[in-house]
Amino acid sequence: MRMSKTDAPWSNSRHWNCRVNRTSVYMNSSEDTSVKLTDLTIVEKKSEFFPLERNAILSVLEECSDALAIYQHTLKKPVTNINIGVDHLLQRYSHCEKKQLLSHDPSATLRDIENQAAFHKLQKDSLYAKKLLDDTKDEMREYGCFAVLSATVETIKEKNNNDKVLLRRSEEMSKAVANLRRILKTEAETNSQEEERCKERLRDIRNEMDTLEITADAELRYLDAWERSRCEQMSLRCKMSVESMRDDLKNCLDRKKKECRVNEEIVRYLLENISLNENQITYWQQRYDTEAKTYETEICQLRSEIETRQELVGKLKEEFLGKQEFIDAYLAEKEAIRKRREREEHERTSAIKIQAWWRGVMVRRKLGPYRPEEKRKKRAVKTKK
Repeated sequence: MRMSKTDAPWSNSRHWNCRVNRTSVYMNSSEDTSVKLTDLTIVEKKSEFFPLERNAILSVLEECSDALAIYQHTLKKPVTNINIGVDHLLQRYSHCEKKQLLSHDPSATLRDIENQAAFHKLQKDSLYAKKLLDDTKDEMREYGCFAVLSATVETIKEKNNNDKVLLRRSEEMSKAVANLRRILKTEAETNSQEEERCKERLRDIRNEMDTLEITADAELRYLDAWERSRCEQMSLRCKMSVESMRDDLKNCLDRKKKECRVNEEIVRYLLENISLNENQITYWQQRYDTEAKTYETEICQLRSEIETRQELVGKLKEEFLGKQEFIDAYLAEKEAIRKRREREEHERTSAIKIQAWWRGVMVRRKLGPYRPEEKRKKRAVKTKK
């Protein structure tokens, strides 16, 4: 049962003071929860509870004890000793290991182990709660205070804090161990890979040395054969080159004879062509002289025609200028008439607008012929006087 500060019976205006000297307090909650309180010495005790209040608290504690006894009775195997021995733990874990080996279903084995652990924990918790209630009742009867409860709460808090610190340290250590294992594993893998690489490199070097020796022997044999074949090839090539040179010399002599024949034919053709060109020159010179005379007579005729036509063009130009002046005067007069008509039309429209505006003013102000008849009569009478 968890109680707040406001629900506690000592939270009223009547306070009590007590000092507790705890010399040996321990609590194990990893597997079974057990708290052992020894050497509780009350140095100062001061109770301000009335007897009726103390009796009411004791009756409530008695009811809690009865309910706890009924709860313990419902359990199958109540345990009388709350202390946990090493033999008992070894026996329990050996029994669990045997069940895991014999069982075919691991989930069922885990459920059995969890059920057994929960059952034992319920037994230990119920015995611990019964002992705490008995100590509280005795202290309430004797001194009228709850020093045992406050000490138990402080002990549980301290134990929880210690457990948290230990768990934090264990997590840090497990992380460090895992990190070291990972580093060791990576280093071992890298070392093994490096060793394999070195072995592979050594095998490759040995293979390369063997291949180099084999290739060197083969190259020597190849070079000897190549030199012999090269000498034979050079001798054959020299023989072939001598024969080819003789053929070239023969071809050159034949080509020289042919070129001399071609030169003779070209000279003969050029002489014939020169004589033919001279005859053509004389013919075209005579033809040029005759055609030049005919073209000069035609040019004289064309010049006379051009002069007559230029005189005609001058006369036509004078006539065009006279008619152009008449046309310009006509267009200027026509433009002046158009502007005069536009001005007259503008004056007429402006006069109409002014008349309309004045008529509107007379109608709105009732002037002139638009004046009412009564005012006209009055005005006429006044004028007669």
